[in-house]
Amino acid sequence: MDPCVWLTFVAKIAAGVGSRCSSFSHSVIVVLMKKRHVICLVVDGLRASALGTYGNTSFPTPQLDAMASRSLVVDWLWADSPLLDGFYRSVWQGQHALRQAQVKDHLIQQLADVGVQQWLISDDTWLTSQSIALPFDKTLLLETVASQSAETIEDAGMAQLFYEVVLHLEEWRNLVEQDESSMLWFHTSGLMGPWDAPIALRQSLLDEADPDPLEFVNAPGELRDLDDPDEIYAHRIAYAAQMAVLDTCVGAFM
Repeated sequence: MDPCVWLTFVAKIAAGVGSRCSSFSHSVIVVLMKKRHVICLVVDGLRASALGTYGNTSFPTPQLDAMASRSLVVDWLWADSPLLDGFYRSVWQGQHALRQAQVKDHLIQQLADVGVQQWLISDDTWLTSQSIALPFDKTLLLETVASQSAETIEDAGMAQLFYEVVLHLEEWRNLVEQDESSMLWFHTSGLMGPWDAPIALRQSLLDEADPDPLEFVNAPGELRDLDDPDEIYAHRIAYAAQMAVLDTCVGAFM
């Protein structure tokens, strides 16, 4: 990737495999200097504990770890909302998520006021609907649908989403070549979207004595009611397989 492009990775950490209302993290402040270009990647449902950077030794995440080695990694962070709208209220408006008052200092508006070209690409319908009232120069909704497990990582919904974004990057790169300041905000439902990693990938993460992997695609809600250790472990394996898909996607994207 061009050295003038900064990649800011925003991990929204789910507390447990959890639902969309699990607790998230990393809010981000993006400061643009003259003639700079930023890519901000937001991933729903990404647990810090699933990354090697944060101590995970069970399932490798080499591409994400490599990116973290070149980044500022946050050890502690207070999340003021477990909800997507609250997260964006904090990040884009710079106020506590529970405050409903409208503020003048909206990040997207401030960047537009100084001539920064801004794109929003997401597979989340709520987020793209909110962008109508914001001065994005371009908004793309790239929905992903999966009803069964993919045959390969490349066929997974998340991989297809990243592929579509890469296709649109060529147009965005023209802004870079024109030396105009720009920001690409890429939000993916990530681990809150379909868990359609190949069953063979789930199987590869199991030991010989482990039971066969569960075959499901819809991301589970809260797992507090599960008391079968084998079933809990099977969900962990499914999550790890989906993390492997994300890791591959990030590596290719970089």
